Amino acid sequence: RVLSLADGSEVHLNTDSVVSIDFSGTRRYVKLLRGEAHFEVAHDEQRPFVVIAGDNTVTAIGTGFNVQITSAHQLELLVTNGKVLVKNKQQSNPIAIAPDTLHPLDGDGELMIAGQKVVINQQSIQQLNLSNEEVQNDLAWQQGMLVFHGEPLAEALHEISRYTSISFTLADEQVKKRRVAGYFKAGDIQGLLFALKNNFNIVYKKLDAQT
Repeated sequence: RVLSLADGSEVHLNTDSVVSIDFSGTRRYVKLLRGEAHFEVAHDEQRPFVVIAGDNTVTAIGTGFNVQITSAHQLELLVTNGKVLVKNKQQSNPIAIAPDTLHPLDGDGELMIAGQKVVINQQSIQQLNLSNEEVQNDLAWQQGMLVFHGEPLAEALHEISRYTSISFTLADEQVKKRRVAGYFKAGDIQGLLFALKNNFNIVYKKLDAQT
């Protein structure tokens, strides 16, 4: 779903995602409560655009970036255009992200530019520089596609299950750890099962009409 905000910004919401929006005369706040969203931020240096996700804030003044809450304590951020400033809860206060005397992208935190991705959890911060192809793969969900690059089957099915009411049960640890790669159409369970059987030699059994 694409949301057009009052300031001219756009939010592309992935499936099973929730945001709340709070704009004022000095700040533009969006809280990502669940899931994944891509933000195309209208430029306004007087009103920073702040996304709050878990224990972190992402501040922009006019740029594009993708935010995904992957677990209760893990966040993935990909900058697709411009620059953003990432802060954790020790570096920022959600009510006052930066003193009015500072430029919105100054101060404590990690300044990231287009093509950079960061994975943040309670233990570490991992920063990566992505190629244009890798960036497009990460955004493939906007075209209804899912791309995997050798993730464990359990992790891949967890992502796939967000797009369908069908649930998956894996037989044992060995099956859970089998790594899969490829392009899959979101919601195409029959195509997924066909690929798992023919390309990865993973067999399946349907337990009932809804499983």
